[in-house]
Amino acid sequence: MQKTGAPLALSVGDPSGIGPEIAIAAWQAGESAGVPPFYLIADPALIEARARLVGANVTIAETLPGQAAHHFSRMLPVVPLD
Repeated sequence: MQKTGAPLALSVGDPSGIGPEIAIAAWQAGESAGVPPFYLIADPALIEARARLVGANVTIAETLPGQAAHHFSRMLPVVPLD
């Protein structure tokens, strides 16, 4: 896969579905597993709550799309819905 420098924008889909857990697991797998940088378009509080629920040690970075790649290696970038 060719890197463009721009992270992928992901929606978690239905907030009560499994999208948040899949996104958290993908971020935890990281670039070493071939996961390209991405950011979530979601409510940061929802992602934090879901991470706690599944016991994931994840730090959320509430950010803007243009800053998401900067955070990806250390924090899960989340662009708020509003």
